[in-house]
Amino acid sequence: MGQLNLVHNNPKRIKRIGMKRIRQMLISATTVLFTLMVMVNDSRGQDYTMEVGFGIGSANFLGDLGKNAPRGDFYYHDLSATLFRPGATLYFRNQFHDFMAVKVALNAGWLEGSDKYVGSNEVKSDDWFRHYRNLHFRTYLLELTGVFEGHFMKYRPGSLRNRITPYGFVGIAIFNFNPKAKYGDEWVKLRPLRTEGQGLPQYEDRKMYSLFQPAIPFGIGLKYNVNRKMSVNFDFGHRLTFTDYIDDVSTTYPDPEAIYSWYEPEKAQMMIDLSNRSVEVDPEGQYANITAPDMQRGNPESKDAYLFSTISLAYRIGGLNSRNVHKQRKRRF
Repeated sequence: MGQLNLVHNNPKRIKRIGMKRIRQMLISATTVLFTLMVMVNDSRGQDYTMEVGFGIGSANFLGDLGKNAPRGDFYYHDLSATLFRPGATLYFRNQFHDFMAVKVALNAGWLEGSDKYVGSNEVKSDDWFRHYRNLHFRTYLLELTGVFEGHFMKYRPGSLRNRITPYGFVGIAIFNFNPKAKYGDEWVKLRPLRTEGQGLPQYEDRKMYSLFQPAIPFGIGLKYNVNRKMSVNFDFGHRLTFTDYIDDVSTTYPDPEAIYSWYEPEKAQMMIDLSNRSVEVDPEGQYANITAPDMQRGNPESKDAYLFSTISLAYRIGGLNSRNVHKQRKRRF
């Protein structure tokens, strides 16, 4: 039995490279954010406000397995209501201007996608092809993000006069994921199983993907001061990513013979079973040619994306300088 001995297939080396990249990106992102905070605070004295917040909400996935239908419906029309999953956020915000703030957040949530929720009424229709593919996944996602927020109205945390504003945000993020699928009664990790032949000599162009990836978060929100210490925040954020493997689906079906030639029979069979699951809906193989080697499994031209929608409470831990506090008291707002 052959044995893969390619440098890029060394799991330990892949992990070291991934961790090195994540550290470099985190250091760069943190440096930029704190440099911005220091520059702004130095230029405005102590005229800024800090907040800590936490919230809950939903997480959604848009990818090869995360859409409601494969017909190219626009954005939220592609979201399947059955695949809304819980999400949560914890953050620190520094508002250095009536119209601007920076926020560092730790977000977590579940992402899930499945072909079983797609209808299959008309044979060989777009919906039917996805139902026949019969793939699914789930993953826990952890994200560290830093964003710049721009207010559309004058706003100050704790103010009962300038107490509400819609806002937009954009920034950078690093996230970790690990797609799994159910095999028998167990949820198994998909990446080590190379379900699209990643790393095999027959598929040299398909590299093992990293479980740490960068993203670009952007979105809109609303802030409202409940009182002088507490505010409630609603936000909807989209994440552009640079990977197509959050759901472990991207290109074409691998050749089972190529897998059998490099792995022990038991592991090879498991890899093949999780790569091509159409046999579960077509045990007689009537349409087996649809999922034959090199037939389309996913769409590599479209990267994966995910969404966070949250409602949160923010608690003010810093305030305006003494001169502005005096003005607030005098104005009684």
